[in-house]
Amino acid sequence: MWRTPLVGGSANEGGLAWNLLLQEGTTQTAADASAREPMSQRLIHRLLLLSLTALGLVLSGCLSSTYAIEADELERLASLPPDARSGKVRVVQRLSWADEPPLADDIDADEEATWYPEDHRYGTPHCHSLHFHHHSHGHIVFRSSRHSGHSGGHAAARGGTSGGGAARVTGTHGGSFNVGGQKAFAFVVVAAAGVATVGLVATEGARFDGYARLEPDHPLHLRRRDGSYQVVRLENLEPHHLDHVSGAVVDSELSDVSLGRRAPLDREGFAWKFELGGMQLRAPGDVRVTKTAALMELGYFPTSEFGLLTFVSLAGGNHLGGDVFGSRYGLTAEWMPLHLGRVHLGGYGLGGLGYDAAEGGDLVAQASQYWTVGGGALLEFDVTTRMGLSVRAGADWQRHGSAWSEPAFMTTVGVAVY
Repeated sequence: MWRTPLVGGSANEGGLAWNLLLQEGTTQTAADASAREPMSQRLIHRLLLLSLTALGLVLSGCLSSTYAIEADELERLASLPPDARSGKVRVVQRLSWADEPPLADDIDADEEATWYPEDHRYGTPHCHSLHFHHHSHGHIVFRSSRHSGHSGGHAAARGGTSGGGAARVTGTHGGSFNVGGQKAFAFVVVAAAGVATVGLVATEGARFDGYARLEPDHPLHLRRRDGSYQVVRLENLEPHHLDHVSGAVVDSELSDVSLGRRAPLDREGFAWKFELGGMQLRAPGDVRVTKTAALMELGYFPTSEFGLLTFVSLAGGNHLGGDVFGSRYGLTAEWMPLHLGRVHLGGYGLGGLGYDAAEGGDLVAQASQYWTVGGGALLEFDVTTRMGLSVRAGADWQRHGSAWSEPAFMTTVGVAVY
């Protein structure tokens, strides 16, 4: 048995309860649903809204004047002759709330400095954002580089059942599923997702990830794994400096950092996608109606071509003077193997749960839940190393009773941030 949450805690407070079991012959009236007091779809929407708010708070900020250099890039630089290092250095722009090293721009050309941090606290605002940065107080020790080396089925409320796999409750004209309220709250969820997306585009999506030219004497703040920093100029960097080093930071306010070409789109890591478009819903009479929809995805790409993501799609509108609403929840797998310049092509497959509801006007009040599977084509145009414009076209098939429905199509356009 699989118990699934459905809409509304009660007929009066939130619409149809989604506590129907996905098993043969299971039906409920709205009154039955009210008595069971299950987890509601509205609660799922609220959890999603809270998650989106937390995402916006965590990732809000502004771009820093500092840039990170990964450990493998430091090893490459150290292996090159000093006069061949500065022309092309792979850097990633940091965000304002990242812990910054102390300034140590007054070292001599033949010296290096190690900073032993005494405290790492946040508090002093670094820019206008919800995150703050504090340069903690430490001491800088200079020493000669010569001594270095440390480094259920269709069923009416009046009765009757059909084969399992989905469940439906229907009522009379007018209904009590509060579909209009579900639409309104879905709009709030989508608005919150939009705000979070704007914040991600302005920070994670826009920050520079590519190649820069540094001055030969630019200070490199090497961060050791114990939290201390060793400062050495680029032209003086030696392999022994990189013992126990996890990366480095360079500051464009200390010396010029000339940004060049961005690196190609790289999806590897966590991903967020937000898309708008149209989705077909199932209205009373088994009619397909296309309504405005939003798709939100959050997941992880273990490689730049393949990712696994959770998804939520919400759609709603008016039909025959009444309200219709639908949602999909589940998992999707995306594969983008083809690259034509800045254009990337691939496909996706999905599976999960779906819900459609309708009431008001000339509509018979009804709501149904079902298993859903689907897939389609993906197109992505890379804008930066960490952001792309995405287009998808696909369909899902819904299991109502013992049979699968005709495909319900969905087309969306949006943005992906990696």
